[in-house]
Order: sequence, then C-alpha cells, then structure tokens
Amino acid sequence: MEVSSSPPEVGGLGGMDSEVNLMNKLLGLEIVSESPENTAEQPSSRKSPELTVGRDDDAPTAFVSTPSVNLICPLHKGVFVHPVLAKCGHTFCRRCLVKLVDENRYLIGECPVDHTLIRHDDLPNLIPNLVVVDSIQELRIYCRHGLTQSAAGAGWVRDESGCPDVIAFGRRREHEDSCPFQTIACPYSELCPSVRRMHVDRHLRACPNVTCPNKPHGCAFRGEKPRVDEHVKTCPIESIKGYVERAEHKRDKLKQQLRQRDETLEHLTQLVQQLNTKLDTMNRTVDTRLGHIEGKVRQLTTSLEGTQSKVDQIEALAKA
Repeated sequence: MEVSSSPPEVGGLGGMDSEVNLMNKLLGLEIVSESPENTAEQPSSRKSPELTVGRDDDAPTAFVSTPSVNLICPLHKGVFVHPVLAKCGHTFCRRCLVKLVDENRYLIGECPVDHTLIRHDDLPNLIPNLVVVDSIQELRIYCRHGLTQSAAGAGWVRDESGCPDVIAFGRRREHEDSCPFQTIACPYSELCPSVRRMHVDRHLRACPNVTCPNKPHGCAFRGEKPRVDEHVKTCPIESIKGYVERAEHKRDKLKQQLRQRDETLEHLTQLVQQLNTKLDTMNRTVDTRLGHIEGKVRQLTTSLEGTQSKVDQIEALAKA
C-alpha cells in the first residue's frame, strides 16, 4: 500500500503516618494512544483501501482518498495546517511561511510559486484562507481508533480490528472522544492494561486493583470490587474515618491560616522596607539641607565679623 504524508490539524492494611496523606487525584479515565495489540469484537472483512496518511501532529490521521492538490501546501507538500494568504495571493501553512522567512538570515522568504519576496514585516498581515479551511474540514478520514502504525513506521494504515467509521475531518473530535473503540486506562491502577471504551464496564467488574475508599487515609487494601465492598465493612480505618477527616479539616484550616499570616507578614515586611527607603531619603534630604544652612551660617558669620571689624576701625578713628 502506497502512503503519502500530509499534515492535518489536528491486600492489607498499610501503616498510617502521623500526617494522613490527602488524595492526590480523583479517579478518572485517561486517554491513551492506540496500540496494535488491542483487539475488538467487531472485526471487518473489507479489503483496506489505499490511504493518504496525515503527518502525526496531534493525532493519527488517514484520509479516505487523496486530498485535492488545491489543499496541499507548496512548502511542506502536505495538507494545509492553519492556511493563510501571502501577499502574492498564494496559500501556505502559517508555520511553514513563518519558518521560510525566519530561517533566512535577512528575514526574507521567496514564494516557491511565483518567487515573490515575502518579508518578516509581512507576517503580521497574513489572512486566514477560510475557503481552504472549510474544504479541509469536509475531508473524509478514518477514525483514529481504527488506525495502526504502518509496518515501515512511516505513517498510519487501517486496523481492521478497530473502528470502521469514516468521519468528516472537522468533526473528528466529536466522534473520537466518545468512540467505543477508544482505548482508556483503568481508573484504579496503572498495572492494568488499557481497554477499549466499550469493554470498560466489564473490566471494572473484574478488575483486581480496585482500592479501598479509605486509601487516602492510609488503607492499602485492593482487590476485586466485591472483595473491596466486604473489606470496607471491617476496614480499621472506617471506624476512625470521621476523626481522621475532622483532623484533616482542622489541619487544612490551620494551613490556610498560616498561609494568610505569611502573606500578611510578607506585606508588612514590604511596608517596612518601603518606610525604610523613605526614611533614608528623608535623612539624605535633611543632611543636604543642614549642610546648606551651615554654609549660609558660616557666610553670615564671616560677613558679620568683617562688618564688626570695620565698625571698630571707624570708632577708633572717631576717638582719634
């Protein structure tokens, strides 16, 4: 199968510490990448069509048919990503055009179609080509959960055991985020293998790594759900859970008060620093003015002494 690249947008009781640990995270379903080893109960017997495989920017992508040449970027030779119009009128991926210009020592790029010069100052004025965007959004692709890495490792091909759906590129997230063939991680343990969404309920009923609800308070028991339900009835933590929760609440409240006091102390420290700065400025101003006044006093004293000397001379002449 010939493949060409193009970039779409795309158990028991454990010891308890003196400080009981808080739960770090809530249980949730974590999406993991599709794996060729995953199997499904709905295999298809269709012959795989020839594909045009997208460059793996955000997700594995395979087009049902080769996109029109009008949707191919002249620079990287793949489907446009954020297509924009250059001043010459030709369309390029925004990042391709920016790369073309910025990698030139003079910050000048040349359109590969008509050789128009594109300068760095032209980049802020690039306009999205909405017609091309709409056309790309309508391209038909296979669901990513129906793809697997090609034997050569250079792209993506149909996985006949995966999702058989064909969807519009612009609506891929709507489908793929709820696709029954999507693989997800077990919410109880990383030790469990990933499973397809449609098999999650079955896995959770038999999962051997369900943890005790009191795990945040120190209980290390784990097992299948029925065993955990029975364990909870006799869990040593259960009888003191209320006390532990109240203690944690008080601890959290004290921590919050401590943070508030630290913030107040930091604020007061800043105020003291500002006052010290102002005081230093005032001291320098006072010293400067005192120096000026002392200079004036010395001038006046000298002038007064000179005047007194002249008066004494005049009085001496008068007596003579």
